[in-house]
Amino acid sequence: MAEHPAGTVPFMRILRTNRDVRLIAGAVGLSAAGDFVLWTVLALHISAMTGSAVAVSAFFFCLFAPLAALGGHAGLLVDRTENRRLLIGLSLAQAAVVALLTLTTGSLAVLFALTLLVGAGAAIGSAAEFALVPA
Repeated sequence: MAEHPAGTVPFMRILRTNRDVRLIAGAVGLSAAGDFVLWTVLALHISAMTGSAVAVSAFFFCLFAPLAALGGHAGLLVDRTENRRLLIGLSLAQAAVVALLTLTTGSLAVLFALTLLVGAGAAIGSAAEFALVPA
């Protein structure tokens, strides 16, 4: 068996023994699978709508740029608020934005703006999810 630095516990042992870690890991995994399906479908829709690889690239830029731009600020927000309440509110807001995405089949600019909001929610949500996992 591999040696672990003093004071650390292997992740699999924490996963087996800590119900809360199992719940958050399962929820994050399920959410990530849903996000992957959403991103794939939207990218295919944009490609079919425009026929442009640049438009698809712009979509992914709008999705992931907020992660880089808001990462530090998201950490500050997460440190100052209760994570459970923040994640619930954030999930509801992201669900509303995704519902609006279903109504914007024709406007690429609106689709990109809503994608920026989803990306911003993902930036804050990622920081809040990581804050829930014990050190």
